[in-house]
Amino acid sequence: MKRQTAAGTSTIPGNSDNLAKKKILHERAIFYAKERLPLEDPAGLRDFLVFSLAFERYAFHMTYVREVLPLTSLTFLPGVPPFIAGITHVRGRILSVIDLKRLFHLPERGITEFNKIVILSHGGMEMGVLTDEIEGIISIRNTHVHPVPSTMKEKKIEFLSGVTNEKIIILDTEKILGSDIIKGGIVGSL
Repeated sequence: MKRQTAAGTSTIPGNSDNLAKKKILHERAIFYAKERLPLEDPAGLRDFLVFSLAFERYAFHMTYVREVLPLTSLTFLPGVPPFIAGITHVRGRILSVIDLKRLFHLPERGITEFNKIVILSHGGMEMGVLTDEIEGIISIRNTHVHPVPSTMKEKKIEFLSGVTNEKIIILDTEKILGSDIIKGGIVGSL
């Protein structure tokens, strides 16, 4: 940085280094603030969180899974759509929790000690999803995911991406998080 004095222009020591550092830190902050989807593995493998709902196996792409928590508290709310299970408190944040079994018209099993909440996040939207049990994380090859069969039409096909050879139903997490139906229910629950 230059300073104008009566004797002429002089450089303030250290300021140009500070400006360069600030510029680098600012560029890094912008770079890391962008949401990034991981590149697919060259072999076409993607990681999914597999869980059960009413004796069927479902999966979320791990890109959208923020964390999995035990179901410790769930506050039920009156006057919300049936697929809104309630709200929960997660480290200072209140999150709506949806029950995909109700949204997909699956049989109810009741809430047990095995139920977990999967926290999903994408594009500024964050919510919890109630699951019966978590199986774990598995890698699935793209070629093993097939289109949704016509027999699954009653399960809100717009939220399904495909079915694997192992009969795991892949959910379209972006559509779930971006759905006007779900957003409307969540806004009504908060």
